[in-house]
Formats: sequence, C-alpha cells, structure tokens
Amino acid sequence: MAQSWLTLELTDSQAWVGLVNGLPAIGVIALTLYGGVLAERYPKKTILAIVRLLLAVLAFAVGYLVAAELIEAWHLLVFALIQGSIVAFGMPAGASILIEIVGRERLMSANLFSQTLSSVGTMLGPAIGGVLLGFSGVASVYVIVGVLYVFAFIFTFLIRNKTISNPSGSKSALQEIAEGMRFVRGDSVFRYLFVLNILALFAGFVMPLIPVYARDVLEVGGAGFGILMSGFGVGAIIGSLALAFAGNVKKKALVMVIATVMFAIGMVIFVYSRSFPLSIATMVLMGAAGPVYVATIMTVVQVRAPDHMRSRIIAMFSITMQLFPLGWMAGGIIAEVFSNETSGVIGALGVGVFPVYLYITSRNFRAIT
Repeated sequence: MAQSWLTLELTDSQAWVGLVNGLPAIGVIALTLYGGVLAERYPKKTILAIVRLLLAVLAFAVGYLVAAELIEAWHLLVFALIQGSIVAFGMPAGASILIEIVGRERLMSANLFSQTLSSVGTMLGPAIGGVLLGFSGVASVYVIVGVLYVFAFIFTFLIRNKTISNPSGSKSALQEIAEGMRFVRGDSVFRYLFVLNILALFAGFVMPLIPVYARDVLEVGGAGFGILMSGFGVGAIIGSLALAFAGNVKKKALVMVIATVMFAIGMVIFVYSRSFPLSIATMVLMGAAGPVYVATIMTVVQVRAPDHMRSRIIAMFSITMQLFPLGWMAGGIIAEVFSNETSGVIGALGVGVFPVYLYITSRNFRAIT
C-alpha cells in the first residue's frame, strides 16, 4: 500500500504504480525454480529466516531514503527487483514447510488458517498505514514494515517441523528443475491448475487503479485508500471463514471457478463505481474470492505433489501466481493509454470467462477433489 501511494506521489502515473508493483514478479519468476531446489536441499526454516532478515533491511533502506528526501522513482524500480529476488527464495520454502508441520490430514485447515491470518494483515495493515500516511508520512510505514520483518525473523526460529529434504546427489539444479517440469507436464490436473493460475495476470489489472480511484475519482485521499484496501482484507477473512465452515469441500474445481467469477464481477463494478460505500463493497467481494481460490488450489497442489519434489512443484505454481503482480503493470499501462474502465473490463473477462468454459467442457477438471 505504501509503495503504491509513494509511487503515485512521485510520478502521478497509473502505469508507474503498476510497474513498481509488478517488477518484483520478474525477480520471482527468474529465481523461484532455483529457490524450490534449495528448499529441498537445505533447512526451510533457515531459508525463511534469511529471507525475512533481508526484507527488513530493504524496508529500512527505503524508509531512510524517503525520510531523507532522497527517494526517486527509479529507486523504487531497483528496490522492487531486489524485493522480488529475495522473495523468490522464500516462497517455495514457506509453502512446502506447511505440510511438514501439520501433515496431510490437516493441510486444508492449515491453509485456511494461514490465509485467514494473512487476511487479518491485509485488513489491519492498510487501515493502520492509511492513518500513518496522513499523520506521519510514507517513511514511517516503511520503518514499521521493517520492524515487523525483524519480528518475523525472530519467530521463524520457533518453528518446529519434520524436515523433508532431497539431497542433490549427482544431479544439478537444472536437472532437478527439468525433472519437476516433466512430472507436472505429465499430470492433467496440474496442467489445468497451471492454466487457471496464468489467468491471475488479468486479476492484477484492477490493483493499480485503486489508489487512483481513491485520490482522483472517489476523492477520499490516503485514508480512504487505506479503507479500500482494508475492505479487501475484511472480504478475505469472510471468504476464509466461509470455506472453513464448509470444511474439506470435495468439488474443489467448482469452488475455484466460483471464486474467479466473484472476483471478475467485483472488478467490473469497481471501475464503474462512483460511490465510496459501493467501492468498499466491491473490494470486500474481491477480497473474499482471493483466499478461497488460493487455499483450494494450494491444497490440491501440496497433497498431489510427491514429497521428494514438492518444493519444486510449488515453485512452479509460485511463478504462475506471480502473474498477478505482472497484471499490475499491464493494467496500469492499459488504463493510462485507454481508460480505467477499459482496463477493468478486460481484466474481468480474462479472469472469469475461461474458468467457466473449462468447467463446462472438461470432465477431468470438474473431477478435481
């Protein structure tokens, strides 16, 4: 949130907001597969601790530049690439360690719990950030983020898990990556899930529009921007609790399709809304769809992947999920060249149409449990 607001203040451009928030995905896409190999060779807890410490240093560095009034737009591009490169090494370890902690039987519940906690952060973070933006500026937000990463670094060492590792033997990292790719290519369920995750590119189209609508369309400022993003977090909590109440749903393909359609509907309403309460409601709707989709698809991937290559397979899916922030870039450019509404509608069609088509035409997809 702070990054989006800071970029908008420095450049007054939707395209720049999309670019800065999308660039971390480049680093993730470039390095996540290697991160998956490392997560199978080395203790995941150690990898996560190092990643969180580096992210703390990065947040403090940006905060210092903002406070010293030395920050420039190009700095944000550099930091975005560094951020994505750091995160790339943590994503496979963070996702694959969960099943080692709770086991297969409790994995769906654990994914939902993880998504719910993330949703609480998504709700509280922007709300607090909006207040801080108004009273003490962007630098204070970055400093607090850095402090939180320090706490995350410390608490990482309290994790207790049964380490599952895959010693490299005579295979190189590239050979192990190729082995994982062949496995995924030969599994029809994984192929369908890859297609759905690729469509996350279109879901990102709406994100660079939110600070623009808060400032220029709805005219609610930084605090209003925080409320909009908090609405996203409230929706995420609602979605997580609804799925938790439903339990281990068997028709997981249907759940994923419903989530994508909900998100698409929210995108269209948001870009045409000129009412702040209605815009908040659409953010809640989109927020509710997110964790439902992510928890469901990640449970299928984690359970279906064999132990000895789970981190590599999760790394591949992490790459497809990074198309969401890349959608920030595409959505921002389309909005600037054409219009905000055009960007939102194109994104909604990309998110919602194909999953429905796939569900209607593919028996194998409908059979995913």
